[in-house]
Amino acid sequence: MLFSVRKMKHIFIVNPKAGKPGSAEKIIPEIEKAAAAFPEKEIEIYSTTAPRDATRYARERALAEDGEIRFYACGGDGTLNEVVNGLRGLSNASVGCIPVGSGNDFVRNFSGPEGSFTNIKQQLFGESVPIDLIAWNDSVCINMLNIGFDCDVVAEAERLKTKRFFRGKLSYVGGIFVVLRKKYGFPLTASFDSVKKAEGEMLLLAVANGGYCGGGFHTSLAARLDDGLMDAYLIHKIKRGRFMKLLPGYRTGKYVNQKAARDCVEHIRCREIELSSPELHLCADGEVFSLTTASIRILPGAVRFIIPRSCTFTAPAAF
Repeated sequence: MLFSVRKMKHIFIVNPKAGKPGSAEKIIPEIEKAAAAFPEKEIEIYSTTAPRDATRYARERALAEDGEIRFYACGGDGTLNEVVNGLRGLSNASVGCIPVGSGNDFVRNFSGPEGSFTNIKQQLFGESVPIDLIAWNDSVCINMLNIGFDCDVVAEAERLKTKRFFRGKLSYVGGIFVVLRKKYGFPLTASFDSVKKAEGEMLLLAVANGGYCGGGFHTSLAARLDDGLMDAYLIHKIKRGRFMKLLPGYRTGKYVNQKAARDCVEHIRCREIELSSPELHLCADGEVFSLTTASIRILPGAVRFIIPRSCTFTAPAAF
């Protein structure tokens, strides 16, 4: 069966630093093969040269293009985040994701045959649909913001990835146990939709657009990418033993209803969040930042995402 696609530019942005050494560049021959198979399409490849280069390049190319243009972020969630930040507010551009990073959490929000997101043909013939973004201060994220404990874990996981036996999810699990050995918890003042307020010592705050983080931790069962809402999960500071009881459920998303979660875990669906703390560590799609205040809001339908032809949204669980 032959499919037709309106002629447009297809730009594959490859991050050579993503994932295991050389893993991102292995996708280039597959892209070149697709370019030869579909000569009617305008397919280009760009390899990034520095952090934030994908943001700069995607924005410059999209602004210079009169017609529709598609970008495919070939890397991890951080590469996808960079491209999305470059395309914010531009109506002529769509973004796709070819996951060749270490965690690849964003694509877990979709169902379909294994390998669909790394299948170049399925990507080229994919459907572009509007999804939400989370805006925080002057940036956006497409999947999840992690604040406090989770953010510290991501920082430790990045360090552990340099070790021989720590890859993907294993580095995140290792990071959890490293952080648990240290002093944890942080002071936070937060408001949700200017109504619900929280103040005191917190363990973490996860703000979900998508449902996954940490290389497969299903932190939010309720999250959906196109519902115009954020799912915030606030965990108050608790003793290590109690948190260890929550941890298995945190991996599967079922921790919210566990007995050990009573009086310490809050699930809040909202559109706006205001945060302040003297020591606020924030992780946006795997990238870590330090700040003292954050204004967070949902941007409904703010970017068009390319879903490979054989894939669909994964339905959120009841909550």
